[in-house]
Amino acid sequence: MMHIRMKMIRRMMTKVFIGIIVVTGMIVVTAVLHICAVQNGKVENPQFTNGDLKVIMIDVGQGDSFLFLQDDKAMLVDAGPVFYAFSAQKALEKYHVKKLDYIVLTHYHQDHAAGLFSILFSTRVDKIYVTDMSTGHQNFEDTCFYLLVYNYMNFVDSLTSRDIVTLAKENGKFKDFTFSKSSVHFLSPIKDAYDITNNYSLCFKMTYGKIDFLMTGDIQSEVEEELLESGENLSCEIYKAAHHGSNTSNTESFIDRINPKFVLISSSNGKHNMFGHPTQRFVDFLKGRGIKVLRTDERGTVTIYTNGEMIFYYPFQLGDYRSGKEVVKSKC
Repeated sequence: MMHIRMKMIRRMMTKVFIGIIVVTGMIVVTAVLHICAVQNGKVENPQFTNGDLKVIMIDVGQGDSFLFLQDDKAMLVDAGPVFYAFSAQKALEKYHVKKLDYIVLTHYHQDHAAGLFSILFSTRVDKIYVTDMSTGHQNFEDTCFYLLVYNYMNFVDSLTSRDIVTLAKENGKFKDFTFSKSSVHFLSPIKDAYDITNNYSLCFKMTYGKIDFLMTGDIQSEVEEELLESGENLSCEIYKAAHHGSNTSNTESFIDRINPKFVLISSSNGKHNMFGHPTQRFVDFLKGRGIKVLRTDERGTVTIYTNGEMIFYYPFQLGDYRSGKEVVKSKC
């Protein structure tokens, strides 16, 4: 009797196992077909602006994601963290973005790249600029995440014939490009290899008319020093605080060279802001220089407009000069 029961249990377990494999296979095939349809479909964006440049600093908690819109063109810089994996996608839907002409993935940390899985699954993307981390020696966690994201992007790329994924720097030269009426000029990484993943961040300057944005990813003081020595013109009106306003970045000499009118800070006002970004040292420095602050931990998603001469922003109230820790405490 026991022998018969064991046979029946084995048969049931085999059927369950086969069923799991079949269902999983169907899900994978359906997902691949969906990505194929999305990435190979012909879609056109609506007219987002009449020439003006619109930049949305999306509230993705402790992470980065910026949406640039001009005429009928759309560009996403980073896609947010795992805890806000669909926030960037929701922003694309809110602003009626049918396709992304460009994605700039600054570097392979989950708080900048995790949302990319949703983006590539749901939105047509024409070009992704990435940084080359293959020559570095990162820790195990960073290496695993890099391989996961890089292989996923290239798998999606393989389903198209458009060469979606491209290195922003090859053979020592950056691949600058034009975004509608704006120009994008890459500045770093300058060296081929770094010991810290943050320092691989793609840093670039976007120029429209007389207005410059400096986007920095998570570069740290080592790269800031390299940029200061590079001879590049770093001055800008709008500066995206490196590494969410961390003490590892945003040195006084770097900010003084940039001399911005506004600083954008993307960080969380909740439990995921474990490091208290932005730090007290940084916001005190900004206050002392009279530099205006726009930050997601206080205002949520922030929108900046420029006609190439003047700068407008919404919400209209500027940010305070409190540390991230103070903002978290005030929300509790």
